[in-house]
Amino acid sequence: MAGPAEPIVRRRNNEINAVPATPEMRDGLSTEALDPMPMAPARFGQHIAADIAKRPTPVRERKLELG
Repeated sequence: MAGPAEPIVRRRNNEINAVPATPEMRDGLSTEALDPMPMAPARFGQHIAADIAKRPTPVRERKLELG
């Protein structure tokens, strides 16, 4: 399965990572004790893969795929 082109992924990633950096979002997230984890697309993929590895049964049961 082909995903979106790398420049599109990079642009969207930059836009998404910019949101928690705004003062309004930073204040709102800290009020909820949330700590954003901005990361590059490749790192996000690794993060999700590691999370799936911790919970293989629900992933298998729902026939979810990474990639």
